[in-house]
Parts: sequence; C-alpha cells; structure tokens
Amino acid sequence: MAQVTARKRGKFWSYGFEGAKIEGKRTRITQGGFRTKADAMKAGTQAMTEYNNAGQRFVPSELSFSDYLDYWYENHVMVNGSANTKSSYKNAIEKHIRPALGKYFLKSLNSDILQDFINSLKKAGLSKNTVKYLKSCTSSALSYAVSPCRYIAVSPMLGVRLPVYKKEPKNEYLVTQDDYKKIVAEFPPGSNFYIPFMIGYYTGVRLNECFGLIWPDIDMKSRTITIHRQLSYNNNKWGFATLKTPTSYRTISFGETLYSALKAEKKRQAENRLRYGEYYLKNYMTEDGIIFIQEYQDSEELDFVCRQENGKLYNSKSLKNAIRIIHDKLGIKEFHYHALRHTHATVLASHISNPAIVQKRLGHSDIETTLKYYVFNVENGDKEAVEVYEEFA
Repeated sequence: MAQVTARKRGKFWSYGFEGAKIEGKRTRITQGGFRTKADAMKAGTQAMTEYNNAGQRFVPSELSFSDYLDYWYENHVMVNGSANTKSSYKNAIEKHIRPALGKYFLKSLNSDILQDFINSLKKAGLSKNTVKYLKSCTSSALSYAVSPCRYIAVSPMLGVRLPVYKKEPKNEYLVTQDDYKKIVAEFPPGSNFYIPFMIGYYTGVRLNECFGLIWPDIDMKSRTITIHRQLSYNNNKWGFATLKTPTSYRTISFGETLYSALKAEKKRQAENRLRYGEYYLKNYMTEDGIIFIQEYQDSEELDFVCRQENGKLYNSKSLKNAIRIIHDKLGIKEFHYHALRHTHATVLASHISNPAIVQKRLGHSDIETTLKYYVFNVENGDKEAVEVYEEFA
C-alpha cells in the first residue's frame, strides 16, 4: 500500500506518494513549500486520502472569486439557464455579488465573510425576497465549485443564514373605479397606453404577457385571448420567452367593453398602416426568437396588438412614461401595472365563490396560490349551492 513520504529540498519540505499508473508507468504525486516535516506529512496524508477517495488529487483553486463567477456563469448559467435566469443572475453578479466578494480568493471565502455579505444587504435596505435571491445565487455558484469543479471541498454557504425580517402586513393597492376612469381619461382610445391598460384591467394578464400578444392570439368571434408567450428583454434585445408555469398557458374570455376597444384599435392600426405606407414599421422574428423591425428571411410579420402609431413594437419599458404621469400628474402614487391584475382577481373573488375560475384566468400553478392572496365570497356561494340543489331535487 502506498505511503506518504517527506523530503527536504533546500529550506523547505515536500511530500510525495504513489499515484495511479498511466500507460503502465508509475506516477508520483508531490508538492513542496512546507516549512516543517510535520506540515508536509499532514498535507500529504490529506491529499492522498482525497486522491484515493475521489480518483484525483484535491488542489484548492487559486482563482479569485471574481474570475470564478465568470467561469461559472459562462459554463453553467449560459448553458442551462433560461433567458430570464441568465439576465437576473448577471444583474445579481454585477450589481451585488462581485463588488462585495470578487476581491477574495475562491478558496479563502468562509461562512463569516459570506454571512457579513448577506447581513449587509439587509442593512442596505434590500427586501427579504431580494436578499434571499442573492443568497441563492451565491450558493448556486459555490455549490458548482464543489461539484463538478472540485475547486473547494465544501460550500462555505452551508452555514450562512438569512437575516430575520419583521413580518409586516402587505396591503396591495386596488385600482378603484374612480382611479381607473382618471387613467383612461389621461390615456384615451388612440393613445399608445390605452390598450395595455384595458387588457390588464379586464383580463388580469401579466405585463409581458400583454405586450407579447399578437392579433392572431385574439379571437374576436368567440371573444377570447390566448396566452402562450411573453415579451422578454435580454442582452439589449427584445424577443419571446416561455411563460412562468405550464398553467400560464391559458385562454381567457372577455366581454363587450374590451371587445369594443380591441375592435377600434384593430381598425386604427389598419388605417395607420395605410397612412404610413412603406414607412410603417413591421416586426419580424429570427429563428432564435429575437424581434427585428425588418423582414428576416421567410419569417412572417408579427402583428402586435400593442404597437405605436408608426407600427413600432410597444413594450413594457415604454410604459414607464405612463406610470410616471399617473404618479406625478394624476397623484395615484401606488399605481403599477400589476395592480390591474390584482384588482381584476380581487373583484372576481368578491363576486364569485369558485376559486378555480380565478386560478384559471390568472394562470396560477395551484389553487393554494389563489386562495393565499384572494378572499372569496363563500357566503354567496352557499346560497348558490342551496339554489342549485333545490333545482336538482
């Protein structure tokens, strides 16, 4: 059985032990630079144990954590992550993780350093969800350094805890009828913002689901909207992305008010197309899902529901101008697009007793999510149950 030996070379000691044969030839694993024989023997014993257990010698990486993050992002996140994951991880790395931890050697990161980093995020005023996400991102990077990279033996994130946050009740803003009337008066039919607000208010779709709609997704005859994509911004380019969950793929019915608004908008866009002629901007998509304002090979035009007068793609970033006006000019400081979705669900929940209806319209992955955020009118539901059974009996 191979044994660790120590040998002095000049002022320093080195260890050595027999490794696996390669092409029938003996190999020897060595490392020097130890001040005493005892130090060399201790390091050699640990190295041989790990070599025999893992089939390779364990060598702590001399990488800086900054350089390692680049390696992890390129070889793991870019290969396995979705478009949204790539974008959010990149933002987390560049804005928070690298500035705080990039200066350290990967091998020198420990639980104390990482706990201080996580605690500092709370002190800086970041929300619990943001801190939790940054902790998860850092943990994922260091877990990859353990396996498959074997740059470190154990992830130092294992001992790191999320800071305690005082739980405060969260009151979501509901768009009142008066507030909504003010909004559509400020952005009336024909304005760029009117249709996105109408769709959000009357269907409860998510922001980028709304901006991902093209006219073939809307069946004016049956009065339904089918959601099967969302608009996504990645690497400074707009494109389509998959939806949040399988249940996000859904078909939603709508009524007369939205029908009239969509019918008028479709007519307006047809008139604009004729008026602008060859200068009307058309949107096309490449094979990898990137949207261009020019014809791309044999791809069909993307006839977006939300588009500007000249045909240009209208997106969620453009909506920020409208939100600013609503906050500053109209004085509705709490408004954000998601409030339309929350309002839609709350109104439905207060008038119907079946949560599955709201779950389906919102595209929630499970009924528990719907029940967690919305209180249903079970009192009316009980009366409905009596009426149904009386009729049946």
